[in-house]
Amino acid sequence: MGALRWIMLLLIIIILISIGLTIMLFANLASEKEKLKAATAPTPTIMVTPTTTIEGKTCGGIGANLPENQCPTGYTCKVTSSFPDASGTCVKQ
Repeated sequence: MGALRWIMLLLIIIILISIGLTIMLFANLASEKEKLKAATAPTPTIMVTPTTTIEGKTCGGIGANLPENQCPTGYTCKVTSSFPDASGTCVKQ
């Protein structure tokens, strides 16, 4: 009879451990699901409307050879500083 009691006690311990592990597993899955939900939540979108004003646009500078730093046709880059790589602004010709 003593051996049967030990076996039953061992089975109860195994059952309790497996229940605890199952609870921990589901709690971890729920936590991971919340993290994934937060990570995939849509980010707010900021609408930026491009300006159509060319006059006053920054031009020249260290990247003067790049198209985005050049004035379009009909405008010239007016640089008011005298130091190397000084930037200016686009003004109508």
